Amino acid sequence: MIVTVDIEHDWEGEGIKNISLIPRLLDFFDDYNIKATFFVLGKLIEKHENYIKEISKKHEIASHGFLHINLKKVDIKTLEKEVFLTKKILSELKIKCIGFRSPYFLLPKILGEILEKNGYKYDSSVSKGILWGRYNNIFLPDKPYYLYKKIIEIPVSNFSFLKMPFGLPFLRLARKFHLPTNGIKKSSVFYMHPYELLGTKPRKEITFIYRQLYKISVGEKAWNILENFFSNLNCKFITCRDYIKRFKKNEKYVE
Repeated sequence: MIVTVDIEHDWEGEGIKNISLIPRLLDFFDDYNIKATFFVLGKLIEKHENYIKEISKKHEIASHGFLHINLKKVDIKTLEKEVFLTKKILSELKIKCIGFRSPYFLLPKILGEILEKNGYKYDSSVSKGILWGRYNNIFLPDKPYYLYKKIIEIPVSNFSFLKMPFGLPFLRLARKFHLPTNGIKKSSVFYMHPYELLGTKPRKEITFIYRQLYKISVGEKAWNILENFFSNLNCKFITCRDYIKRFKKNEKYVE
């Protein structure tokens, strides 16, 4: 299984309280032998350099863009800047960055071309499934594929009859509404945000429906959900970087 973590502001706002949870999250991953890929927002790196370096000791660091904006609504110059800046900042910290995840799982048509131009190897900006009002990727492949020439797309998996994106947001909803969580594939790509582990609530500016969904099972409840979930799994955890090595060799995904 591939576990991915998006490091960004609290609840799509400007707060950064969730950054303080990184040490606890790293300890949690150690407890379950989880090797993860962290997609980091470039804007946060300078003030939290120590955290980023600590993550990089055992896990992969990849780019989540610089400002966390909708990349489908910006001009090419801005898009190129978003792709370039975070990689450059990480390079200055001697951290190699070969992966990218677009904010909100919104994939610009020319993203693959720009990623290749800037030396990336893979992208993970497709969430296989539906998030109403944001994207509908139900007909896209659910397994890794070539997005552009040598750029590999690693989609986040979907789950359940609802075709929800497979991550901590879904697990929190599943617990609230007693949705089935059996049948999880060991080869799934899972995602989460540290801000889900905060006890604070979303900002009011988020649309009403998402604000209500975001409120469900946060803080310690979310920690408990994560613990119950991973304690019942029996699989090997690898990073996106590890996976593309196997993909390029045409090897079968090994759990």
